[in-house]
Amino acid sequence: GINLQTIEHRYFIPPEKQEPIVDLKNIFFRYNKNSSDILKGITISAWGGEILAIVGSNGSGKTTFLNTIAGVLCPYSGRLFLDPKCDQLRISLLPQDPKTVFLKDSVEEDLYSIFDSEDKEYYHDVVEKMLVFCGLEKKKSCHPYDLSGGEQQIAALAKVLLKRPDVLLLDEPVNSMDVRAKAKMGAILKSLAESGICVIMVSHDLEFCAEYSDRCAFLFDGELISCAAPEVFFSENRFFTTAAAQMAKDVIPNAVSANDIRKALSIPLPNNKKEEVSVSDLFRKKEIKTNSSHRKKQTEIKRICIGIGMALLIPFIYFLEQIFEPQIAGNNSLLYITVFVLFAGLIILNSIEKSDVTICPVNRSAKSKIAETALVFLFIPFTVFIGVSFLGDEKYLFISLLILLECTVPFFAIFENRHVKTRELVLISVMCAMAVTVRTVFYMFPQFKPITAVIIISGAALGAESGFLIGSVSMLTSNILFGQGPWTPWQMFSMGLIGFISGIIFNNGVGSKNKYTFSVFGLLVTPIVYGGIMNPAALILSHSEITYKNLLVFYAAGFPLDLVHGISTAVFLYFGAVPIIKKIERVKQKYGLICSYGKEKNYSYGTDHKL
Repeated sequence: GINLQTIEHRYFIPPEKQEPIVDLKNIFFRYNKNSSDILKGITISAWGGEILAIVGSNGSGKTTFLNTIAGVLCPYSGRLFLDPKCDQLRISLLPQDPKTVFLKDSVEEDLYSIFDSEDKEYYHDVVEKMLVFCGLEKKKSCHPYDLSGGEQQIAALAKVLLKRPDVLLLDEPVNSMDVRAKAKMGAILKSLAESGICVIMVSHDLEFCAEYSDRCAFLFDGELISCAAPEVFFSENRFFTTAAAQMAKDVIPNAVSANDIRKALSIPLPNNKKEEVSVSDLFRKKEIKTNSSHRKKQTEIKRICIGIGMALLIPFIYFLEQIFEPQIAGNNSLLYITVFVLFAGLIILNSIEKSDVTICPVNRSAKSKIAETALVFLFIPFTVFIGVSFLGDEKYLFISLLILLECTVPFFAIFENRHVKTRELVLISVMCAMAVTVRTVFYMFPQFKPITAVIIISGAALGAESGFLIGSVSMLTSNILFGQGPWTPWQMFSMGLIGFISGIIFNNGVGSKNKYTFSVFGLLVTPIVYGGIMNPAALILSHSEITYKNLLVFYAAGFPLDLVHGISTAVFLYFGAVPIIKKIERVKQKYGLICSYGKEKNYSYGTDHKL
């Protein structure tokens, strides 16, 4: 008693005089000379403006078929014809795993990486339009690995489309997608086909192929068994067909998808949002700029020349030292100072660069900033002074405990009026464990240890309070392995202060943050702060008379070791600061860690993100 509507499909019909854009004639392929054939006499054509779906079971040769069209694999027999009207036919292949396409730390940066030029302003419009076209404008600042499976597929497709392909090859394009994401992908593919792009996809999702393809081909054991329009292909196939075709068989003719059944029963179809950007608006016709790459090459050559020139100054100054200052030649003090100044100057000259990493700052109230600064620069040094002056060296563990309790006060102040999440404490614990581990691993190299670099990274990424806590706790914990002593409170304070200063300088959202600036900071802060505290501490702990001359002697004796410590810190920061901070920022962004203070509510993080 139900009045069924007639199902009519409109599929792509190639014009009579239009040549196929891809034409395969009797293609044979095998991976090894003595192995069996994977493709056995494949003959099929595809036109611009159609969506051709290849279906079949696992191991039937579908992916090999795509790689053959893309030119990744070369058949040993047969011929592959491409449209002769296209002078440079562009063929793009989207692999099954979209993660193999991503190279950068955000979706937007990954789209920019497809171009040879680094001039982002030049390609800003096309990238923004591509983000809108694919519905990724709200996800452009996310790391590609933090997207859902469907969003990763669409983001990878957006990157491939920036190559402006004439033929688009897709390997399982709707794998790991929900219904909504499949509809989005289908709408994108339809828009591409309407613009004249030839889309060839292989898929196990028969419902998707029935809904959006113009032709379906069945590949079985390397042979092309059949090829027809979806209504014919799935209606005549008893086993390899869709669930809708099985249910509607002999009841609703030509119904091969869920939407066909909805049409027959007069059920309104889902209202898919129309694309705000057309495919024709996605691509510019200007040539790719190359002058920025040329400028970059010139800058690199200039830096190399500066580095060679500064390096040649070292033996020259050493020669002058031997002639004019023989009384200090044995200590090589001038040479050490020269090496330090030249190394710092070389990195400073290279530090005028754009930021390689963006750090989400830890917001603090004005009262918290004043209290924390007073605690770090007044109360903790006062605790060390009182402990050394009145308690003696025997009470160093008690002094360390007091410092540990005091350094937790500014840390927990950033959690005022809100519950502390376990994941926030876990991240800080991991950085403490990393600092202890790297100090232990490099125990055989005196002063050449990455622990200061880890503490600087922690302060820069997690804030001044967390940096001070990580610096203090890591020195107290690592001294369990290296030996506790009266020097422990001094080490806790000096390393904690380095972490605190790192947070103040880098965790503010202002200034350039790249491997050069981190290296300069590590090179300078290590001998100035750590050496500036530990050298007087050595004088005090030696029970020698505290005079100006004795203080200079301890500084002069400790400067070579401080120089080695500073250079090693700069080296580790040069190679590790930006990658590690990017990892931490990704965790902060994904889980909303340590981004603000006050009551629980939605906080903005970076660009276009709400926590």
